[in-house]
Amino acid sequence: MSPAELFGDGEHAALAPVLRELGPATLALLRRGATQQTALRGDAVTSTRHSTAGSALETVGPGARRHTFTGACSAAALHRLAEAAQGSGAAAAPEAAGREALDAGDELPAEVAAALPRLAGQLADRMLSGGHPGLVPLINADATRTRIAVLRADGTLATDDRLYLELRVGARIAGAPATARGLRIVSATSLELLLKGDRHLAAADEVVRAALARTDAVDPPEGELPVVLGPAGPAALLHEVCGHGLEADVACAPGGAYQDLLGRRVASPLVTVVDDPGMPSWAPLYRVDDEGRAAGPTPLIDRGVLAGYLADGEVSRRTGHPATGNGRRLDHAHPALSRMSCTYLAAGQAPPEEALAGIRRGLYVRSVVTGETDMSGGEFTADVTESFLVENGRITAPVRSATLHGSGTDVLRRIDVVCDDLDFLAYGYHCNKQGQFPLKVSVGQPTVRIRALGVTGA
Repeated sequence: MSPAELFGDGEHAALAPVLRELGPATLALLRRGATQQTALRGDAVTSTRHSTAGSALETVGPGARRHTFTGACSAAALHRLAEAAQGSGAAAAPEAAGREALDAGDELPAEVAAALPRLAGQLADRMLSGGHPGLVPLINADATRTRIAVLRADGTLATDDRLYLELRVGARIAGAPATARGLRIVSATSLELLLKGDRHLAAADEVVRAALARTDAVDPPEGELPVVLGPAGPAALLHEVCGHGLEADVACAPGGAYQDLLGRRVASPLVTVVDDPGMPSWAPLYRVDDEGRAAGPTPLIDRGVLAGYLADGEVSRRTGHPATGNGRRLDHAHPALSRMSCTYLAAGQAPPEEALAGIRRGLYVRSVVTGETDMSGGEFTADVTESFLVENGRITAPVRSATLHGSGTDVLRRIDVVCDDLDFLAYGYHCNKQGQFPLKVSVGQPTVRIRALGVTGA
């Protein structure tokens, strides 16, 4: 079943006039999803499956948007929501969201469902083949398929069929310090792309090396230090530093760090930041957002100058900033919010070794997995799970867990080297906003140097 067929033959045409009666900004959503999660722990491989389905109606009344939903996924269910809204002007009582049986069209591709347990075992075998004492593989292989159909009051029907494949390849060393572990994430939108060039096997090899190296990790340096962020995953720091602050509802709120700064310099001239749900090409997030708007790149910072905000339809109506195709929701039971998709710092021209040059003592960051920010783009902290000392321009000893902290606006201005090795961490970062968690986001960047950033032990 294609996403368009969620409405059935011609049923969206019959529903559109009903939506128009509720107002020109009304939209109706049908959403179905299927997930398979496979985990390898010890010698056991387990797989679980679940599905979600439902309908939602969003209307715009005086001063507020109304979101009503039901666990039934059909045009008939949307008609019932619309009738309730017409009859009382109040929010319709939602039916239980629940889980329902998948039909054949909702199932994950058979080759994907079969491949996940096999890949988990293959990766574990690869990691154990070196005979390293105490090495414990930690493998998760997940696949999620989501189909949406969004009907707007003008009769426009937008659909999307999203397939996310993700391998979380981890390891720890039994009997060693808790920091003696490693993690790599390999993601794609098809099996062919997931396995292209044996990326998953290269990740397994890297994880083993990382876990073994960190058995002898040293304490992190502390204070205001030069920090070099490696390509791809460390862009999670960028997500925390400025991502939420550039969502229009946050930016336009009182106290927003980027309020009324469009067209003004907010970062180093080396910094260009873009949000694009179509990136990276091997693992895009969506073609249309959860309000039915076409996805595309949104320039946020252009050579240091604030160029735009991310906005969903409701925030666009309130603030006057254009909707950017960033209306995202956790599921049908939640309203769309202005959310990041794939946020990345564009490549520069410097070779990676230039980022290390001249640093007497600093920190090289390989992985950032969690962080917290005050949402406005002000103060933040970010937890580093894999990093190394930089001494006299060279990467040396592995470092135990460290925490980065500072002001988002200061960090952007202190970037003094941007390299040419842009890479992405796709699907690997989970974002929270107003309780809608976990929402998959992607991040990307080349190697970047921040001339001074706060570092403490975790």
